[in-house]
Amino acid sequence: MKRLSIFLAILLLFATGTVASAQGLIFKGGLNYTNVDLEGKGFRFEDGSGWHFGAGYQTGSVLGFSLQPELLYSVQGVKLVDIDRALEVQKKSSYLELPVNIQWGIDLIAAKPFIMLTPKIAYNIKNWANKEASNSLVNQLINEKTNLEYGIGVGAGLNIWKLQITAKYEWNFGHVSSIDEYLANAKEADKSIGNLQISVGFCF
Repeated sequence: MKRLSIFLAILLLFATGTVASAQGLIFKGGLNYTNVDLEGKGFRFEDGSGWHFGAGYQTGSVLGFSLQPELLYSVQGVKLVDIDRALEVQKKSSYLELPVNIQWGIDLIAAKPFIMLTPKIAYNIKNWANKEASNSLVNQLINEKTNLEYGIGVGAGLNIWKLQITAKYEWNFGHVSSIDEYLANAKEADKSIGNLQISVGFCF
């Protein structure tokens, strides 16, 4: 009886550990919080919010490491403040993002906490800062050279049952998010843009 109890306990531990690893297809969504530090002559940008959704796939775990590539539709917002006219305007940009989450965690009895490093590339579908009068996707593909974005993120998460909860902070290095178009008339403008992404996913 004692041996049977030990066997059942080990089997239960293995089963819950496998469930907690959340291996498989993941559908996810959540909120974006864009952090902006940018000010120029007569204007400044302030933090804004947005949202995202998409799907990914988490591989099996090897020595605690796993990969989770994703394809996301992400909307990021900022607040544009016209200092001279005391005017505030909300602005949104839309992206198709391809992040690859490199995760490392420990399988516990009923959950798997993990940390992650995320390189990513993204394509700007609709950028409120574009100078072009026409903002169609075809015209952007042909004419625009600033639509490709890239960056890196760090974060942490938790797999529990079939759920995955993550929080990640991203730094963008491309020309889309740096809003160079608005810096032409700015004097000594400091610029820095990051994005906090909080997500909840369901694994199949």
